[in-house]
Amino acid sequence: MIANNPVMDVFSGLDLKKIALLLDVDGTIVDIGPSPDEVQVSDILLRSLAQLHELSDGAIALVSGRRIGDLDRLFSPLALPSIGGHGAEMRVNDGEIFYWAKPLPIDLRRRLAAAAGIGSGIRMPVFIGDDVTDESVFEVLPGIGGKGFGVSRYFPGLAGVFKDPAQVRSALDSLATNGRARE
Repeated sequence: MIANNPVMDVFSGLDLKKIALLLDVDGTIVDIGPSPDEVQVSDILLRSLAQLHELSDGAIALVSGRRIGDLDRLFSPLALPSIGGHGAEMRVNDGEIFYWAKPLPIDLRRRLAAAAGIGSGIRMPVFIGDDVTDESVFEVLPGIGGKGFGVSRYFPGLAGVFKDPAQVRSALDSLATNGRARE
């Protein structure tokens, strides 16, 4: 970790019991590969994600244009809550995958809102992304009390910008390690 790095300082100060961590995948927590099937997920990243899932009581999700089944193969043995296909499918903690062919039933929307702490003032959404497909998320986060972090480029309203996916992985590892130490 780089000493006196503003983005690392802001990120490392997050309280895992008060945030919901949303992580874009390609170009954010994993490096862009020659093809989507040729990206690498390190054992350190898998360990960090597993610890963050535990320490945040499951308030962590992968966000990707990839299908959830592809995310599961990439991050095996983890099967984290995920939003896949640019929002076309979603899996929450119970493991069931929902496909957005029709509007969500109201009871499911209430359960999801309750799980995310929406309206309770308890969990703050924190999103890390790297490209223009993430820009709409960055735009709404400040209005709902959230924080956005970019990777290698700045977007209006960000709390900070990581240099590259390696720095994001380092920040996630540090957050997991610090969270473990706080327990």
